[in-house]
Amino acid sequence: MKRQTILFPMKRFSQGYTDDLCGVKCLESIYDYYGIKKKTLSIVRELAQADELTYIPQLLRLLAKDGLSVTAVSSNPYVFDLTWEGLSNKKIISKLHKRYKFIKSSKWKRAIVEYILYLEEKNKIEQRIISEQLIRDELFKNKVIIAFTDNVIFHQRGRRFWDEENKTYEFDDIKGGSDGHAVVINGWDLKKGFHIVDCSRIQSYGKNGQYWIDPSILVAGIYTLSGEIGIVGR
Repeated sequence: MKRQTILFPMKRFSQGYTDDLCGVKCLESIYDYYGIKKKTLSIVRELAQADELTYIPQLLRLLAKDGLSVTAVSSNPYVFDLTWEGLSNKKIISKLHKRYKFIKSSKWKRAIVEYILYLEEKNKIEQRIISEQLIRDELFKNKVIIAFTDNVIFHQRGRRFWDEENKTYEFDDIKGGSDGHAVVINGWDLKKGFHIVDCSRIQSYGKNGQYWIDPSILVAGIYTLSGEIGIVGR
């Protein structure tokens, strides 16, 4: 009989009242789980975070440098093409350099740069459709998952926009748009769905930052944002 539940005991690290440390706090949870001592300031410094955004390949590169096994899984159409599946890192890098010239969005240009750096360091990438089964199968291989989700879908809340003057996000149903948020997936249960470790101060599903969520909401949140996850193990 197949196992119907799995849950890795992981500690939650809150990002407090900031909106730009969710990726960092996910790394803190993962480092703590694998017994690697690393503090917030050290992670921020090593990430060389240039703005409020972090990216899956950026986070995975740091984990790989610290000895963990990482794989990026992406079906992000702004960066990759699914026909590239199976190509060597060298060939994908070449295509990304060409793709970069045709992208206008600074966000996706930065994502391409981060993936080039990730692949140049010989890290693994899989261009696959992300599904409940894919995530569940990786958990049963004793891997934990970093996912970037769309807050509007995942947390079921209103749109926000970046207020440049006050350097903060503000809720506004007219000016706002989707914004990303990093979480760790550390469990699955046949009846409860996926278990999440969430550093956000705004909690939609519980008060302690650890909760179960419907798989369809999780997958929808991933795809509404960018369609990519990071798989992490020993």
